[in-house]
Amino acid sequence: MTNEKEKEPAPSANGTSLNNNNSVSNDNTENRFCQEAFEKEAQNEGIDPQDIKLAIETIKAMRI
Repeated sequence: MTNEKEKEPAPSANGTSLNNNNSVSNDNTENRFCQEAFEKEAQNEGIDPQDIKLAIETIKAMRI
């Protein structure tokens, strides 16, 4: 007989363990929902997707 404690799974390379993979999945679902909401809002406002891409590239360039 040994008195070793049951070992917990080691975290994976991305910082998640087997115990919290559901939260990662939920985060991905939430991110997709937010992205779709912004896309719909932009479409309703008549904003060209290329304008959004340009705005993001401009913000990135200003941060450097």
